[in-house]
Amino acid sequence: PRILIVEDEKIIAEDIQDSLLSFGYDVVGSASSGEQALGLAERARPDLALMDINLDGVYDGTAVARMFRESYGIPVVYLTAYADEETLKKVAPTVPLGFILKPYNDRELRSAIEIALYRNTLEKQQSEKKDWQLSAIHSMEEGVIAVDEKNNIKFMNCAAERITGWMFLEAHEKPIGEIIRLQRSDASKALAELFDFDRQSCVRLSNMKLVKADDSSAVSIDVTASPIRDSHGDYRGFTLTFRDASTRWGIPENELQAQRQELMHEKMQALHELIEGLAHGINNSLSGSIGFLELLRRNGQIEEEFEKWAHLAISGCHDASALINKVRGFCSTLPQNPMPLDLNDLVSNIIKKASKILAPETSVELKVSSVPVWILGDQSAVEQAIMNVFNNAVFALPEGGTIAVRISREGLQEYEDGTGGEVTSNYCVVSIRDTGVGIDPEMIGRIFDPFYTTVQDGKIYGKGLGLTLAYGTMASHGGWINVESVKGEGSTFRLFFPEIS
Repeated sequence: PRILIVEDEKIIAEDIQDSLLSFGYDVVGSASSGEQALGLAERARPDLALMDINLDGVYDGTAVARMFRESYGIPVVYLTAYADEETLKKVAPTVPLGFILKPYNDRELRSAIEIALYRNTLEKQQSEKKDWQLSAIHSMEEGVIAVDEKNNIKFMNCAAERITGWMFLEAHEKPIGEIIRLQRSDASKALAELFDFDRQSCVRLSNMKLVKADDSSAVSIDVTASPIRDSHGDYRGFTLTFRDASTRWGIPENELQAQRQELMHEKMQALHELIEGLAHGINNSLSGSIGFLELLRRNGQIEEEFEKWAHLAISGCHDASALINKVRGFCSTLPQNPMPLDLNDLVSNIIKKASKILAPETSVELKVSSVPVWILGDQSAVEQAIMNVFNNAVFALPEGGTIAVRISREGLQEYEDGTGGEVTSNYCVVSIRDTGVGIDPEMIGRIFDPFYTTVQDGKIYGKGLGLTLAYGTMASHGGWINVESVKGEGSTFRLFFPEIS
């Protein structure tokens, strides 16, 4: 086991190091301050840290221990000369795996370390087991909702979010009756049967009409309610397991695509409303700040240096306001400043700028269309959308690789005209293909969700809103994004813009 010592008394630290080496442990380093300890932890990633509670510097031992656990998952055993109630209350939130009271002997030191390492192994096993179970539940096609004994929602999986139209963060702690609303003549009877069922058995209801979150539509579901019991057999709530009943016979792909687009539109609308509300509040605050700073600057009785600072503060407020309004524009349902744009020139300029800051091990291949490809759009928004998708490809290449960007024109047959013939619409397509980590098939439907990030092998790929804003920009320009991906082999994002002549 690899152990880090954090002790500001040099003699004590050296004594601990000698003892650990005699036990056969690997001492990765010794730090006398919180800042030094964080640097060592980042580089060495030890299995355990022996932490003095009282450290000199910005961070004391409890602050460092909290950052160790939250950022690196490193457990801590405290070294302290005090075990009074006040000290115990102070360190309890950091979840230490043990205490070693000074002065100590080698037997006490070794016992505390061995117990801590064993407990940490058990905790990791339990965490991995929990993660595996959650992944299995989230990958189910059936929706799962867990409800406590007061009929309040405690858990929803991804399928439950998709089928009901409710996000778990919105539904958490709400009464189940607000989320599962059934649309039929005997709905009240069915609800009573479902939520007050005989707690000794399961209840099954077939072909019920579930009203979705926005009240705009309903979906047929089959529902099973099962009681939850603790280890003593006492009732603790129940689980609802349900599926879209129409999937028993299959749904045409175009209908599934329409449903996904409708759901994404609802999410984008909710994000737009959230950003509008935040922008209104922030702009009000910024306006007040600018007003007071202007009064201060024009007072005429302040020193030149303070006037300069006031000017910089005012400029910062204006920059913040401009950024907020820019984000509002990306979420708008219509382009803000539409104009004819040649995608060949626009994408070429984007790639030229981006290539200057790429790592040497990442290369970009650009192939423009042989003829001009014109679209009608807001230049700033279109540039940002393409850049967001390009950045997503860069994030998918942590070890480097290739990004291939292609611009083309495609004619798509979209619907039949009045004579029974098919109508072809022309689109300008920007294809961005990477050779990166790829996306799990079950996660592709969620990559455009606000604040969703792809996590693989403990690493986060993406920042949460880039693809969401790109999706919103494409929708506002009458286009869309197609995604194809194979895990471990890379992804291809294709942005379709309506062509103008």
